[in-house]
Amino acid sequence: MERFKRIMKAEFVTEFFAGIHAVTLIWMYGLVSWIWKDGNVSFLFITEMFMLGYVLAWGQKLVFWKDRIYTPWSFRLRVCLWHVTPMVLTGFSGLIFGWFEGMPSAAWVTFYGVLLSFYIIIWCILQWFYKSDTKQLNTLLSAYQKGKGDKDECH
Repeated sequence: MERFKRIMKAEFVTEFFAGIHAVTLIWMYGLVSWIWKDGNVSFLFITEMFMLGYVLAWGQKLVFWKDRIYTPWSFRLRVCLWHVTPMVLTGFSGLIFGWFEGMPSAAWVTFYGVLLSFYIIIWCILQWFYKSDTKQLNTLLSAYQKGKGDKDECH
């Protein structure tokens, strides 16, 4: 049962990030298409980008699958993979599905440059959330250990 709960929790988190990835891909592609092409994004491209968003979210989740403390070297490697893998997969998807056919190089450079910035910003926001949560949990734990915590809530 614990394994099932862990997988379902991962799925819910992944679907949230898949939605963020997909909307970002579609919005950025729409903007690039509007600037350098005709402004239209085909239903097929939208579907490809939604599917890619799901794959990207699961890929990023799997990089940090275990809830544990990583060695500094392992953590740096995982951070690199967390950023590089989506860029590589998005790049290959753009080539395979022909997203930038008929557009100048500036279109795909802008698209991938903004996506790289997006991944860096998302990483920074996540780190801020995790550090804030850790600080709050440590404060609650200290209060509980000193006998100031609500004992009914901490079974």
